[in-house]
Amino acid sequence: MPQLPECYQDRRLAMSVGGSVLFSKDHPELNREFFSQLTEFLDTQISENRSVVMIVGGGILARIRQEDAKHFGVTDPESLDRIGLRVTQHNAYYIQDILEAQGKPVKKYMFEKRTHPGWIYVRGGKDINHTSDYTAVTAAIKLGSCAIFNVSTNPGIYAFTETGFDKSNLLEGITFDEYLTRVPEHQPGINVPFDHEAAKLAQQNNIRVILVGPDMKNLTNCINGVDFTGTVMHN
Repeated sequence: MPQLPECYQDRRLAMSVGGSVLFSKDHPELNREFFSQLTEFLDTQISENRSVVMIVGGGILARIRQEDAKHFGVTDPESLDRIGLRVTQHNAYYIQDILEAQGKPVKKYMFEKRTHPGWIYVRGGKDINHTSDYTAVTAAIKLGSCAIFNVSTNPGIYAFTETGFDKSNLLEGITFDEYLTRVPEHQPGINVPFDHEAAKLAQQNNIRVILVGPDMKNLTNCINGVDFTGTVMHN
C-alpha cells in the first residue's frame, strides 16, 4: 500500500477536489453522499486545528458549458478556457455558501493572505490556460507543503495501456517523468487523472501528488499515515 511521504507536515492541507466528484453527467445535482463525507472530514480537520485549502474543479458542468458554447460558434481556446474557469469559481462559491450555512469557519482562499489554523479556504481556478489542479499546486507551493491531495472519482491512476488505462491495475506510485510522457498537455475541457502542466509544476517544486478516490475515510487514513488506496506521483 502507498505511504504518506515522510516530509509531510499536516497542519495545512492543500486539496484539489474534482468537479466530477461533486456533480456527474447522470446526476447534475450535488453528490450529497460525497458532500456529507466531505463535511465530516472538514469537521475533523477543524477539530484538530488544521487549515484546509480546497481548490474546486469544474468537472462535467464546465464541459457541458463549453460544449454549449462550441455549438453556438465559440472556437477560441481562451474563451472556452474562461468559461471553464468561471464554472470552477461558481462551484467554489456554491460550496462556500453551504459550508457557511452549516456554521463552519470558511473563507475564499486568497494567495496573498495567510491561512489560519482551524479554517477552511475554498476557491476555484485562478487563471485561464490552467486547470484547477494547477491552481491547487500553486497553493501548495505558497503553503510550503511537500504534498497535495487530489480527490476525484477514480481511486488513483491505473496502469497505462495502448488504448487507455487498465482498470484492473491501480498503481501505488508513478514518477512524474512517466506520467508526463503519457498524458497530453492542457486544452479546454480535458479530462485526465491530473493536469499535465500541474504535474510538471509539482515536479519542479518537489511536491508529491497523492491521488485518492471519493472515500474521505480513505483520505483520512492517508493523512494519518495509515495505509490507504491511491497513487503517489513523485520524482
